[in-house]
Order: sequence, then structure tokens, then C-alpha cells
Amino acid sequence: MDITFQTTKLKRVLNDEKQITKIYGLQVAKVLKRRLFELGAAETLKQISPLPPPRCHELKGDRAGQLSVELPQGFRLIFVPTNEPKPLKEDGGLDWSKVTVISIRLLQSRDLTRPEVCQDQLAATSWRSILQICAFRLEGGYGKLF
Repeated sequence: MDITFQTTKLKRVLNDEKQITKIYGLQVAKVLKRRLFELGAAETLKQISPLPPPRCHELKGDRAGQLSVELPQGFRLIFVPTNEPKPLKEDGGLDWSKVTVISIRLLQSRDLTRPEVCQDQLAATSWRSILQICAFRLEGGYGKLF
């Protein structure tokens, strides 16, 4: 599959193993690199297993239309299919066998004490700035985190 990124900053950070290791630890960095390789090597999304360890699955609620693959320590890599037109089945669901282009949106933690890597955090220059952004979000800034 072809992989694009929502922003060039996100692309730079997620492709820099040293930076990801520094922020999230060696285990997350290794698995993230493996997941990106698996996504890039697959011809279609259907080749990515819905079972663990990658556990590729469609998201629901306010993240409907997005998909994710699992990473260690409660992290997940969130992406969207960007084929034009969007490949749909007759029942309206996403046809995984026809998804050949995806766009990575963010690396998200389900743990509210750990930051997610998105455009806000990429602009932050220190952990203090990241924690201030997370605290602002927890108090209701920018709406819901998840």
C-alpha cells in the first residue's frame, strides 16, 4: 500500500526511530517501525490481520471512518483510507480488499497521562509543553481526546 501522512512533521517524527524511542521507549519504536513496514508491504488493507498482534480494525463513534493498528503499552496508530473514490461494499461498509492508499493521522495513547503524537504535540518543544497541552485538553479544550 501507499502510505501518506497528514503532515510532514508527523511523517518526520514517525520515521525517526531515535525520536520515537526517546519519547515512547524502545518497545513502542520497534513495533511502530514493524507496523509501518507491514502496511507498506501489503498490497491491500485486507492483508493486515484483524487479529493480534496488529489487530487492524475500524473505529467507531467520533472516529468513524478511521482505522487503527495496535502498538504496545496502550498505543495505537490511526489512519484513514484515501483511495478515490472510497472503496465501499454493497452494504456501505469499507471494502478492505480495495484499499491501496492510506494516510496516517496520529499515534495515540489510551492512557491520558501519555501524550499522543499529533500536530499540537509536534509543535511542542519540551515535555512540560506537551503536558500543558494534555492538561488543557483534559479540561475540555479542543473537545474530546478519544
